[in-house]
Amino acid sequence: CDLRRIQRLNNWPEDWVEGCEVFLHPGQQAPPVATQLLAQLDYDLKVTTTASTYAHIFNWLTIMRKNAWIFIALILLVASSNLASIVLIQTMERTSIIGILSALGTSDGQIRHIMFWINLHMIGRGIFWGNLVGVGLYALQHRFKLMKLNPAYYHVSHVPMAWDWRMVVGLNGLAFTVVVTVLLVSITMIVRGKPIQAVRFR
Repeated sequence: CDLRRIQRLNNWPEDWVEGCEVFLHPGQQAPPVATQLLAQLDYDLKVTTTASTYAHIFNWLTIMRKNAWIFIALILLVASSNLASIVLIQTMERTSIIGILSALGTSDGQIRHIMFWINLHMIGRGIFWGNLVGVGLYALQHRFKLMKLNPAYYHVSHVPMAWDWRMVVGLNGLAFTVVVTVLLVSITMIVRGKPIQAVRFR
């Protein structure tokens, strides 16, 4: 309700209020600002932060952030393992071709280069379709709120969706870096295996 109504009900003067909200700029931290404000106030006034007032909500958000990073780490681990397995399977299927290329004088670096670009094309397609599916699921949840939650436990009725281009680009960059690193290590180990020895001339 209107502040003046509260003042009349409590018989307060016009310059009395129960409390004031202080909004911070992005990047500012609440604890240092709260300490500065407390040093400037009288002894009978106090400063409380939103995080301390609604500690249960912020604790829940912290747990959710930790779970998100755990899920991301598991996804990257599974993706890297699958990629290494695919590279090994492709190499086993094409061992004779790699051996023939080596017999014809192709250097290990050239073989690594060929295998890298073949698998990089596959990685690019995977990232493209993964982003397409992810953005599609985000749009569906944001528009239709398909995934519901119990407000008594989660304080919201549905799974909220937030869009941050920096986070999307960062996750794509992290996934690409990890997967390409695993790809390079796998290819290097395979080429060092001397697949030319598997070629049999009859």
